[in-house]
Amino acid sequence: MAWSASLKTFVGKVDAEYWQRVLAYSLLNKEFKELKLARKFDEREKLWEWVCANFVSKTEPVTYVEFGVHEGRSIKYLASILSNPASRFIGLDSF
Repeated sequence: MAWSASLKTFVGKVDAEYWQRVLAYSLLNKEFKELKLARKFDEREKLWEWVCANFVSKTEPVTYVEFGVHEGRSIKYLASILSNPASRFIGLDSF
């Protein structure tokens, strides 16, 4: 009984958002075991570099279209990595 009371006290002190994340994480781990093998990146720039290094031709020009560019951070970054002069970078956003 003491264990149950302690658990109730602990659960009551942790916010609902935490429990939602824990539940979502445990469901994903149970239903999609291959997610454990998924590559993880601490920074989005590292993801972009990895994609460019592994899936984009080094010699062929690319056409990259981005919707919702806001300040253009990602499109500028990708343009610096994918520097083929024939590549086209198109950024669209509403004002």
